[in-house]
Amino acid sequence: MINTENKSYLELCTEFYDNDKPFANEQEVDFYGQFFTKDELLLEPMCGSGRLLIPLIKEGYIVHGLDNSPYMLVNCHDRLRQQNLQTEIFEQSITNINLAQKYDGIIIPFGSFQLLYPRSVAFDTLKKLYQHLKPSGRIVLDMFIPWEAMYLGGEDQTSEKSTVLPSGDVIVHQSHSKANKLEQYYSSHDIYEKIVNGKVSLREEETMHLCWYFIYEFELLLEKVGFKNIKRINKVINQEELMVYVAVKP
Repeated sequence: MINTENKSYLELCTEFYDNDKPFANEQEVDFYGQFFTKDELLLEPMCGSGRLLIPLIKEGYIVHGLDNSPYMLVNCHDRLRQQNLQTEIFEQSITNINLAQKYDGIIIPFGSFQLLYPRSVAFDTLKKLYQHLKPSGRIVLDMFIPWEAMYLGGEDQTSEKSTVLPSGDVIVHQSHSKANKLEQYYSSHDIYEKIVNGKVSLREEETMHLCWYFIYEFELLLEKVGFKNIKRINKVINQEELMVYVAVKP
């Protein structure tokens, strides 16, 4: 049975995401893989339906997944089965992560960490992730800065994107967002509609937040948690200009 308590990354959002964002390519897998060896135990919290998780496993890495969207995890399990792959998958929120084992590495790609809001929740989550690392374990996470927000005067912004499913049906995603420049976050109201034979057959609404951090600000957060040997790599991944942070638990 699907747990319906989670109010984001629901059925249509998941279907849109999987159709719009393909599996990570070889270059992306190689980039994240370079920080670990294939005999180390890794965790990808916020793994979703396995966009990066599954290619890493196919490449020979040992990766567990964790996510709080049951819809995403159903797809992740299905995709693993389709490729005759197995791994541990946990249905938990990263903000309340409580796993029995500790890991050599934690990977959070594609700005997913920025969905944690407010900042106090993000900071507490960093501390929990730190506790789930073995000594000398590494965290690798990337972020982006929505520079366009610097030029907004607080007005609402609206965007629309659609994706065509293999069935020929269409999912339209509308996002109505507002930036708070001083507090450094977006709040957005998202609407997903599935169009079948020209008519709306299913509609979902979600409310989300996205925070952003400037480079030294996030380095200081990592230091405050206890991480050492913090490195920042500027990298373009999937046409997004990202700041990749690599930090070590001493």
